[in-house]
Amino acid sequence: MKVLIVDDEPIMRVGFRTLVAWQDNGFELIGEAGSGHEALQILEREPVDILVTDILMPQMDGLELMRQALQKWPDLRVVVISCLDGFESVKEAMKLGADDYFLKPTMETEDLIEVLKQIRLDVEQAKAQKKQLDELYAHAQAGKTWKRSSSLRGWLQGISSLAADERNELERFAPFYQLVILAFDELVQTLPHEQVKAIQELYRTYERDSEIYWIPMDAAHSVILLPAADPVSAKAVTASAAARIKKLSQDLLHTATVSVSVYISDTESLQALPSEYKAGCSLLESRFYLGGGKIFKSGDSLPFESDTALWWTTANREVLLEAVHTENRSLTLNIVERWCESTSRRHPEPQRVYDETYGLLNLMMGASAGHMANSPKVQAYFSYEKIESFLSWGSLKAWLFTVIEDFFSQQMLAVSIGENTSNPFIRRALRYMLQNYSSNLSLQDIADYVKLSRSYLSDLFSKETGETVSQVLTQIRIEKAKRLLELQNSHTYEVAEKVGFVDAKHFSKVFKRYTGLSPREYRESIDRNDKHQIE
Repeated sequence: MKVLIVDDEPIMRVGFRTLVAWQDNGFELIGEAGSGHEALQILEREPVDILVTDILMPQMDGLELMRQALQKWPDLRVVVISCLDGFESVKEAMKLGADDYFLKPTMETEDLIEVLKQIRLDVEQAKAQKKQLDELYAHAQAGKTWKRSSSLRGWLQGISSLAADERNELERFAPFYQLVILAFDELVQTLPHEQVKAIQELYRTYERDSEIYWIPMDAAHSVILLPAADPVSAKAVTASAAARIKKLSQDLLHTATVSVSVYISDTESLQALPSEYKAGCSLLESRFYLGGGKIFKSGDSLPFESDTALWWTTANREVLLEAVHTENRSLTLNIVERWCESTSRRHPEPQRVYDETYGLLNLMMGASAGHMANSPKVQAYFSYEKIESFLSWGSLKAWLFTVIEDFFSQQMLAVSIGENTSNPFIRRALRYMLQNYSSNLSLQDIADYVKLSRSYLSDLFSKETGETVSQVLTQIRIEKAKRLLELQNSHTYEVAEKVGFVDAKHFSKVFKRYTGLSPREYRESIDRNDKHQIE
């Protein structure tokens, strides 16, 4: 894949050119630009797959470069680079469509290559998805009843008018139509074979009964238009269609673990079909709370609330900010649990839940005073596309609590131990300890990983952090143990083993030396605090 680097600092461009093993990792650096204007000129001349750009540049900054470039080349992928104090600009870049971002003082070439490889994988998967969709279309076109038109898609979505010849054809074919929307209950980044097979099977099911119009809308949705002579016959079709689709849904769930939901409209005139499509899509969104495998019909009511009051009031935001700023994991979880309980009761529209989830994560990032921005694992959470990929409230909620656990684990490293050191050897050593603390690590193991002698690493580490390698490794283990002890089903001996201690008694002594409490006393104190933190 071809990469273009944009940065107004010559030394940064030289570093990108000389320190990154582009060809060894399957990438081609096709050029460098010192400004947004120069980058646009190169983009006009050269095909570029990935744009790596600084945000803060004179004349045209990285954000404006993104706006103009993505408008003209929507398939372009973007990675942004920022200074420590540019987090607001980073958030804006992510909203514009950046795939990832890095901070200049802590950026490592290995991390950049990993991000570029992930982008390449995403592009390859998108191409594979398009290929499978094309195969699906080709299969359907071979059938005698296939009718496919981009104008039909745009017309149903309300973004374009129906072509005159197609309108005349539809009106001649039947006076009434019944609209069926088939929707998979999980967002598909690629289209698996079983889902292609499922659509084909549904198509064949209807093909045996009558002439139909089948319109693939995207990878997860299809529309079927069933012609009807009059409203009475259409009502009969509704009953039979519901029975067939229900059986198909059950078969898919049991045999291919593919869950589908369906909307079936009443018989309508041609003019009413776009409104029916909009109503059907809205009803299908209720799967967010009701679960998948459902059949919806015209007239079903939406489960969403009409109250638009925000839960994240100034007071709630301030409590969350304080909890994160003081590294109070238990209080943070308590606040988020209250929001989740409120969401489960109120049933806001899914888009609003996505917005509030994204805002929650940004609040947490901001409250960490920028310490977390250099963690690639945490960076992955700041993708609106990732949040929108959860089509059920249950799966989104489970992911959110996983994010919070990871957030505090990474914060432990970044704040308490000092990942903000500029020395790359120390950052690699810290990262290695965080990833392998549960193993029987030795100083030699860590030295071998960072490719330094044991004595040199020991001296360098103490100079950079003010602590020994052994002390920091113990801090990591104790902080992780505190998280595990907060789980009610975790026994002390199990926690000791999970954080790298061979002997539970020794673990208890070390834990008390660092925290002032025994593991049992610590768990009891957490239980007491949880009862009084938020009333």
